[in-house]
Amino acid sequence: MLNLTIAMITKLTSSIILWFLLILSPQYQGDSIRVDYPRVGDSVQGIVEISGTLETSSFNYAEVFFAYAAVDNLNWFMIGRIDQPVSSGLIAKWDTTTITDGVYQLKLRIHNRDESVEELIINPVIVRNYSILPTNTPIAEVTSSITIATIAIATEQMIYATPLPENPASTSDTALKRSVTGGLIAAGVTLLLLFGVSLIRGKPH
Repeated sequence: MLNLTIAMITKLTSSIILWFLLILSPQYQGDSIRVDYPRVGDSVQGIVEISGTLETSSFNYAEVFFAYAAVDNLNWFMIGRIDQPVSSGLIAKWDTTTITDGVYQLKLRIHNRDESVEELIINPVIVRNYSILPTNTPIAEVTSSITIATIAIATEQMIYATPLPENPASTSDTALKRSVTGGLIAAGVTLLLLFGVSLIRGKPH
């Protein structure tokens, strides 16, 4: 029972601490200033429609800025000024085609009539108009495509190949056998004739 009570007290204390941290965080201002798009870490391109909420009880006007994040000293450039409160709608349009690709920050600032200021910073926002993230193609798919292409080429050659004309100088196996046989017979007859002539000359007269 005691362990359960300690666990409940610890959990409640952690929740209270987290709640205070969220309130004190510079990127959290409740519902008076909120950005629905783009969110932290989003990649954007072209004309970006920044949407969210900008409204307070003493709203005077608001401003939207951007800055290049990869520098020590931030130079904030104004995107636009908003003269009316916005509730879950379009705040401003950011033309990212006029800047280089990279990592940026967005800052929204509300100026109230009582001269108080509320700010919200969205960091990072990644601009990618001209740089494309590499896509990994599985090796198996590449191998399969190459194999199919090879088979297609081989099949096409087999179907559309034109037979070569017969070589007039070529000799078939049958003709070669006949030629050899005829030569052997002629040689045998010649030897017999020579042997007979030699016998006739060798007899005494």
